[in-house]
Amino acid sequence: MKRALQTRLLPAPDQVAALEATMRAFNAAADWLAGEAFARKTANKVLLQRLYYRELRTRFDLSAQMAVRCIAQTCEAYKRDKGKRPRFRPFAAMP
Repeated sequence: MKRALQTRLLPAPDQVAALEATMRAFNAAADWLAGEAFARKTANKVLLQRLYYRELRTRFDLSAQMAVRCIAQTCEAYKRDKGKRPRFRPFAAMP
């Protein structure tokens, strides 16, 4: 059995800026990738990772894990409704 735990972060003031920058970069990358996925009409994680992984890492300065999670989150959002392009707000939740 898996259990989910929701916890509140209490970052120091200097950590707040770093967390906000990370969230902005991740969601900007997801929003950009959603446009690419919508243009190609695909939610195939393997294909999108092969095509855009390196660009996500360099263009948005994401770590390897964040790039992979960004691709997965974008695919999940696109699969919900393939008729419209998903949008990601700057401070949307990220895994």
